[in-house]
Amino acid sequence: MSKEVKILIVEDDENLRFLVAHRLKTEGYNVLEANDGESGERMIISDQPDIVLLDWMMPGKQGAEVCENVRKQGFENLIIMMTAKAQDVDKIDAYNFGASDYITKPFNMDVLVAMLESKVKFIVNKDTAEIHRFGNMEHHPNIHTLFRDGKKIELTILENRILLVKTVISGKIPTLPG
Repeated sequence: MSKEVKILIVEDDENLRFLVAHRLKTEGYNVLEANDGESGERMIISDQPDIVLLDWMMPGKQGAEVCENVRKQGFENLIIMMTAKAQDVDKIDAYNFGASDYITKPFNMDVLVAMLESKVKFIVNKDTAEIHRFGNMEHHPNIHTLFRDGKKIELTILENRILLVKTVISGKIPTLPG
């Protein structure tokens, strides 16, 4: 599989950043690195990586704030939070501020690579940003959002998945009540 996939690692722990970057480079990924939220946010907007591995807790600008900010600026590619926060409420928070997925530290490097491989299949196979337009609706699955008549509707993980499945099965988004 061609891996012309650009991954930005935003992590303040130099050792972890080095290990993840080294492994991803050996797997054939184009890897960029940032050591804090401020520079990470700038690089996300300027370099438009396919996948961002974003540390949640960093000095200065934290990952949650970076994630929210870049989503507001229209960044729709994958953002995977890397964090020691392992409670369900933390995972829900991550999805609510725009994370695409979540991996808990410490993580096995093989698990990270397997997760990325599964996501890359979707990136490599799509020609444009994943947006499904039907009538007065626009579904943006990467950011769990539906726009109807220009109104933004935040979707839960389950609602987002249901819409994706319905889109794949029927080729269109079902009519929503109301």
